[in-house]
Amino acid sequence: MITIKSFDGAEFDGYLALPDGGYGPGIVLLQEIFGVNESMRTVADWYAARGFVVVCPDLFWRQEPGVQLTDHTEADLQKAFALYAGLDEAKAVDDSAAALELLRRHPACNGKVGALGFCLGGNLAYLLAVRYQPDCAVGYYGVSIEKSLAEAPNLSSPLMLHIAGKDKYCPPAAQAQIHQALGADALVTIHDYPEQDHAFGRRGGEHYDAAAAELAHLRTLEFFVRHLVGSGRADAQTRLSDIWDEHVKYEFATRDTEDTLRTMVPDAYVNHVPVMTGGVGHEQLREFYSRRFIPQMPPDTSMTPVSRTIGVDQVVDEMVFEFTHTVKMDWMLPGVEPTGKHVKVPLVVIVHFRDGKLAHEHIYWDQASVLVQLGLIDQARLPVAGVASAEKVLDPSLPANEGVYVKLMYKCQNKEIDISDLTNKLVEEEFVRLNRAYEFHLDFGLKAVAFFYAAVGGVLSIYFGKSEKSWAVTWILLGIPTIMSAILCYYFFHGVCLWRVHTAYMKKLADRLKITQLPNFDLLSRLLRAFGFVFLITCLAFTMFLLIPGITWLYRVIWQ
Repeated sequence: MITIKSFDGAEFDGYLALPDGGYGPGIVLLQEIFGVNESMRTVADWYAARGFVVVCPDLFWRQEPGVQLTDHTEADLQKAFALYAGLDEAKAVDDSAAALELLRRHPACNGKVGALGFCLGGNLAYLLAVRYQPDCAVGYYGVSIEKSLAEAPNLSSPLMLHIAGKDKYCPPAAQAQIHQALGADALVTIHDYPEQDHAFGRRGGEHYDAAAAELAHLRTLEFFVRHLVGSGRADAQTRLSDIWDEHVKYEFATRDTEDTLRTMVPDAYVNHVPVMTGGVGHEQLREFYSRRFIPQMPPDTSMTPVSRTIGVDQVVDEMVFEFTHTVKMDWMLPGVEPTGKHVKVPLVVIVHFRDGKLAHEHIYWDQASVLVQLGLIDQARLPVAGVASAEKVLDPSLPANEGVYVKLMYKCQNKEIDISDLTNKLVEEEFVRLNRAYEFHLDFGLKAVAFFYAAVGGVLSIYFGKSEKSWAVTWILLGIPTIMSAILCYYFFHGVCLWRVHTAYMKKLADRLKITQLPNFDLLSRLLRAFGFVFLITCLAFTMFLLIPGITWLYRVIWQ
């Protein structure tokens, strides 16, 4: 608690919440009609945990000091409304201003102070803004603001209002008046929540809405950071950065589990997102750090910093993580035995802080690039960069849009034919469809050829095979060209069908993927077409060469 001196010489109490770093911008927190109760102290602590110095003055002290009520009983509700009805609004604004002045002079404050109020406090925050010029002010579902809109021209600092659309204490008519008077003012930001009721931001209240409250609180936090965080921000950021560096030192340098845990809140958690390893709370994290993380870090592990972004309560670290896979690494490669291969991968850590300690770590990396470097997946058929992703992060000047392709290998007669370097947009079902189409054409062509020669040979042998001699001669003369022609036609259909199917389907894929140049495919198409016609001419030549003697002999036997 802290003692505040009023403008008329009296003293009253206020709840003081200091940030862990001991220094920061200030916020005067203005109470609801329930006094400086647990709900208000929780709000004060929440902002203190994010680097603000918060004072919540007891605005009912002139009637009854130390009021702490709730909305859970009818008796408390009736007493709260009675205190609100008996409140001297002008003196309450003055007392809020006294807290403002105290906070500006407080050694823990950087000199910038904003106001934040809920319900009754939402109206007082507006009145404080138009009468005493805090550096900024925020009001949640303020009651009776519309009655003081004549003072709006006195506003000289940024103001944010959160208005609940279904608030019976600030009905639609009052909301319309507020919008009309303040909506066009460049200093004013109004957020409407049409489906919310009064006190939607009070946790545990009848109308509490977690999603709307979270949105409003984040908007307010960003507003305060933008308008209040001056020179103190650098100190706060340095503090977060130092805590994070200390934590990393205990993990990788001194390799001490207990020291690592001392930098974390009791309910902290770690989540290695790609493989879902880590733990929640000190007990799980102690087991994780002592068994699966610290002792399973390769000796040559190194981290190359790329960037660090520090917010109000978060640090985002970007780095390149490098190691040789000489030991088991259950935290990163669960179930994978050491491969002895070197890995270099970009890694990002999002660290959240609470009460000056780590609250959680979300750690991300590209697991596919790691597995490629370990030889556990085939890069040739997948759009995976491997070590190139890390090199590109370290050297942005390296070529882009050139290294990620799928090499399409088309299998035919157990041989692989590289028909193009298509982009990774090609999908496996298109390859399957292409293969089925080729098999259909080839199978149909071969069956047609076989049927034709079998039919011709069969008819001729039955018709002219009356004697053993003529039967043998017929099969000798007709069988040889039949077999030779079938073999040659097989190769002919093999080439022609490849060309035909590739032309039809690959060009369709190229159109679909907007690929304008397929040099390998075009070359193969021309070669297959040329080979196909060569096979056709050769097949016909051999067939005519071998069939002419047989036809001549048959002609002499039958008609002569």
